[in-house]
Amino acid sequence: MWTFDFRIRRADMIDIPGLRLMQERSLRILGRDFYTAKVLDAFLQRMSTMDESVVAEGHYFTAIDVSGRFVGSGGWSRRRPGYDGGGLQAGLPADTGLVRSVFVEPDWARRGVASALMRQVESDAMRCGIRHLRLAATLSGVDFYRSRGYRAVNAGAFDLGPDEAFGYVDMTKALMQMDELNSLAS
Repeated sequence: MWTFDFRIRRADMIDIPGLRLMQERSLRILGRDFYTAKVLDAFLQRMSTMDESVVAEGHYFTAIDVSGRFVGSGGWSRRRPGYDGGGLQAGLPADTGLVRSVFVEPDWARRGVASALMRQVESDAMRCGIRHLRLAATLSGVDFYRSRGYRAVNAGAFDLGPDEAFGYVDMTKALMQMDELNSLAS
């Protein structure tokens, strides 16, 4: 799918090294007003930006500009992230997915990349029977997700060691299914 001067496609395992470089740059630059450099370093060292398993599941997407450069990424999963045990979602309904690892190249921020990725993520999740999405938003991403209809559930922080914590906000959104959309149209 081409949108403006980028396109979105499913990510492949071969994309992971390049995606991680873009994601780290994104977190360091777009997150610097919300986290100290020390906290960002600790997060990237201990947690990383994404699990390879989310790409292997086939529900992870990348935005690529006309020159082939990664300008964004994001996806969803039925599995918890590796830092949270990596297993199937304990205690979550089968119709709930987790939005995972949404990042935008800083030079492309506020140009529609994240919105296009989230439309793709939500559409793909709905096609797979997902009716609710949850996510742990970085502090720099809370306003974006709120503008996309996600609501805050609670705030938390990943403990990264002495005096180091990476704050986040748990958010959720109910997705309309195609049958619900069709009934609204008639």
